[in-house]
Amino acid sequence: MQKCYNVAIFGKVLDVLRDIKGDTSAFVIEMREHNKEQIVSNQEMREHNKEQMVFNQEMKEHNKRLEKILEKLAFRKDL
Repeated sequence: MQKCYNVAIFGKVLDVLRDIKGDTSAFVIEMREHNKEQIVSNQEMREHNKEQMVFNQEMKEHNKRLEKILEKLAFRKDL
């Protein structure tokens, strides 16, 4: 009787361990997929940041040109 009881408990323990293994495997698969998505997102952000840096540089150059124009206008006003 005790042997049968021990086998039954051992069987239930094995079932629980299989469930845990299955849940863990599913979680690992989900995390891998999430990591792949995150890598893509990070690459897109890097590309966006590069574009933003180019835009910022263009705006700085544009602002310098505007400042020169304003200086010329201020000089003409003084004449």
